[in-house]
Amino acid sequence: TIRVAVHGFLDHRPRFGGADASDLCALMFGHYALRGYRGDGMADLLESLQYKPPLWYVGVAALFAPAESLSYGPLLLTNALALVVALWAAWKFAGHLGSARTGLLAVTLLTCLPAVAGRVTILGIEPWHMALLGVTLLLLLRLRDASTGSRQAVLLGGVAGAAMLMKWTFVAGLLGPVLLEAYAAITGGPAARSWRRRLLAATAVCGALFAAWFLPLARVDRLVSGAGSAPSHGALLSTDSLLVFPIWLRDGLSLAGCLLVGLALLGAALGRGWQAPRPEHGCRPVMLLLASGLGIVLVHWLVPHKEPRYLLSAAWSLVMMLAMGLDLLWQRGRLAAGLVSAGCLAVAASSFVLPALDRQPAHTTLDNLHLRLLPDPSDHDLDELVRHPSLQGP
Repeated sequence: TIRVAVHGFLDHRPRFGGADASDLCALMFGHYALRGYRGDGMADLLESLQYKPPLWYVGVAALFAPAESLSYGPLLLTNALALVVALWAAWKFAGHLGSARTGLLAVTLLTCLPAVAGRVTILGIEPWHMALLGVTLLLLLRLRDASTGSRQAVLLGGVAGAAMLMKWTFVAGLLGPVLLEAYAAITGGPAARSWRRRLLAATAVCGALFAAWFLPLARVDRLVSGAGSAPSHGALLSTDSLLVFPIWLRDGLSLAGCLLVGLALLGAALGRGWQAPRPEHGCRPVMLLLASGLGIVLVHWLVPHKEPRYLLSAAWSLVMMLAMGLDLLWQRGRLAAGLVSAGCLAVAASSFVLPALDRQPAHTTLDNLHLRLLPDPSDHDLDELVRHPSLQGP
């Protein structure tokens, strides 16, 4: 988190390029409207809400509305806060999986995994998507406890609803776990009656929050056309479409991360993780993680336009499962513990050491172009974008 904040304030090269600029475009035009820089700004902002939920795109712009222009450093503080929330949720969720070492491994991997470390220094909605998914899964797990009151249900519904108001595709990572919990509660008999009521209350709160945007402002045709526009990897069953996610997974993990996956699988096999006692209510927590991650991958595979950033939220579930397997391997002795430690250090080096040793010149990478944006022209007019005060010199 400190690294993200320092990067934002000391490295003044905006890391936006290609499609990564689309979220910045939306923020700039939200800032236009709220500051009154364009006469028709509010009309354009309301029109964008037909296909973009408002909480991030308007909320972040409103947060910085008192400022005359947008600044990279303060904007990245929103990413830093999201990372703090994701780490807190990982630590708490690990308490339901094993020892404190599981939590330490989860926090370490979530901080050091290249897919996460490389993304949190780029402005966008995905870090919050990842963080709120982690909090939602944690609260969903806590809702099983018979001592849990209605406040926890309202909190779960509020967090899930807020996440849906940031990005409606959040449902991809939430639907599977909710269905698993609902099935367990429905088949749990009289003992699960209060659990069913809490799940219904949480669902009602989430639905009400989402409906507050969807019913008056959203247009289904624009949501559907937006999801199906700009195909990026050919037909659904083409080689490019089938291989793109495995390739992005390899790149997001790095070679060291792929080796950690192997170690985690080895730990699960040696430790017979599948034989762990079942909880009193519901399925094993790992099933919630698996359902969430697979749901995100499946939905974004079905969507014609694919980008690696869309999979960032699945990194939270992946990290939790890796931490479980690595903890089981750690328990096999000193050699195994040494392998796990060396793997974690190698992953950290892939994110923070190797990039520093192999910095590309500014003219060879879009991410390092000084004060230059490459927005998606389908989002906003380029000529108006570049006149935003935050891009003007002294």
